[in-house]
Amino acid sequence: MQGRSRVADRKHGADLMRRGRAAEGIARFLDAVCLEPRWEDGTEEYRAMTLTSAKTITEQVRESRPRLAAQGLQKISRPVLLMIGARPISSFPETPDRLQELVPHAERAAVPDASRMINVDKADFLTIPEGFLIDRLSIMAG
Repeated sequence: MQGRSRVADRKHGADLMRRGRAAEGIARFLDAVCLEPRWEDGTEEYRAMTLTSAKTITEQVRESRPRLAAQGLQKISRPVLLMIGARPISSFPETPDRLQELVPHAERAAVPDASRMINVDKADFLTIPEGFLIDRLSIMAG
């Protein structure tokens, strides 16, 4: 990927997937988008799960990244749990902070030993939203 932009690598990866070269395309695409973990460092389980998503990823690359709809987010009045991985996210570190600004009443929970792909990095991550929901139900019932 030396000398190429992340955007060019992302597009090239998507093109490889469309041409049926799923593993090579996903490797290039994800390395350009996520930066960490590198495809070559991923577990077999991670690679297998990701390869089944090649079609979805190919479709997503066609879509532009939508801007946060600030007005809509600021109107949220319901309880919100903003879950983030505790490990730094090098591809879009500002997103959780911006969401917190737009929904200031949101509770923020950092999942230990996880990054962007919380469900892959930390299998027991559901204990966090489960606790959040139980707390909300207790408040509503009380």
